[in-house]
Amino acid sequence: LTEIAGMVELNVKVAESANHVAQDVFEISESTQNSMEHLSQAMNLILESNNRIEALVKVIEEIGEKTEVIDDIVFKTQLLSFNASVEAERAGEHGRGFAVVAQEVGNLAQMSGKAASEISSIVKTSIKEAESVAKDNKVRVEKGSTLADETKKKMAQSISQIKQILEGTQKIVS
Repeated sequence: LTEIAGMVELNVKVAESANHVAQDVFEISESTQNSMEHLSQAMNLILESNNRIEALVKVIEEIGEKTEVIDDIVFKTQLLSFNASVEAERAGEHGRGFAVVAQEVGNLAQMSGKAASEISSIVKTSIKEAESVAKDNKVRVEKGSTLADETKKKMAQSISQIKQILEGTQKIVS
């Protein structure tokens, strides 16, 4: 009887110890589950940010379209400058002042064309980079979200099992 009482007492102590360990693991698991929820929310914020990057790409594309309009204006201005130079030559001595103006208009058109070309190149490069970043981020976030969701499910399963252990150890201790 004494041995049985000693074994029962030892079992109670082991059960109490297991109960404390299970309680600690339960608290850690709940904390981890909360962390996973915050991670999931952070991933969603990154996706929203990615959507804003995609919106910026559209704005950059619009800038590119406006640059094409500037290119068209430059072309027409150069053509007008050339025609004005031809007419100034025909006018002879009376057209010399007009020839200088036509030449300066041509120079301005050429500078504008060069700037528009540079802007167009920058816009195209920016669009490609932004699209690449958005695509890479989307893939990474989707993978991270999948992992976070799987981890949340596993944590929920662990918490459920830990609750069962706690219930069992508490019955033994009581």
